Amino acid sequence: MGGTIAVSDNGNKGTVFNVSIPVRKAEDLEDKCKKVCKSTASYSVLIIDNDKNVLSVAKAVFANVGAACDTCTDVAQMMELMEKRNYDVVITDLKMPGANGYDVLMLLKTSDVGNCKDVPVIVSTMTSLITEEELINRGFSGCLIKPYTAKELVDCVESHIAVRRVEVEPDLSSLLTIGEETKILQTLIDETEAAKEKLHKAGTDNTKELCYILHHLMPTWMKIRSEKPLRDLYLYLNSDEGFSKERLEKLIV
Repeated sequence: MGGTIAVSDNGNKGTVFNVSIPVRKAEDLEDKCKKVCKSTASYSVLIIDNDKNVLSVAKAVFANVGAACDTCTDVAQMMELMEKRNYDVVITDLKMPGANGYDVLMLLKTSDVGNCKDVPVIVSTMTSLITEEELINRGFSGCLIKPYTAKELVDCVESHIAVRRVEVEPDLSSLLTIGEETKILQTLIDETEAAKEKLHKAGTDNTKELCYILHHLMPTWMKIRSEKPLRDLYLYLNSDEGFSKERLEKLIV
């Protein structure tokens, strides 16, 4: 690696060892993700892993491709999240303290909570003692071998979503579980109309304001699985196509 080791005598205090290891500056994670991951799909991912560094990196990767990503470190947290949302994909580490990847798979496939029985479960592992074919035969939908790149992570997830999803149907259940359905829906309609008017007023040159409005709308529309028009507009605003008033008006329906 081109490093050096130096030894010097520090008198009565003993010997001093100086170790120098040259390390290249890591590429900014956000920039790296943007370079290797380009996606126009709308989907949600749940990841369970006891390594919080793995979770934070994965969350950043999916954030940069516009996908919703929730993370947890144990099965109790996982089931709480599954009760609140129907995820498109679950990724589980194979070896974890407590419940391992096989336990996670069995729990999901035998649970009546949400879409547990139907959600694709991808396993991540760094062991070479078991093959991808064996893991698939055990019931997993796919396999990610650690260490994997941001592109490999996104490609693996999207390949399993593409197999299952032809068209996404809106899901209002997350908004209609606390009563007052009519009031909640009317509020959603009013807020959307107000945001639509702001989008038109912002004009084609005010990218920052347009993105701010979309950022405000996105969480609610992701909950009801209807965020694709917002995602398309956001990707257009951040693309290299150049702005067109006609194109923008078509996206802001």
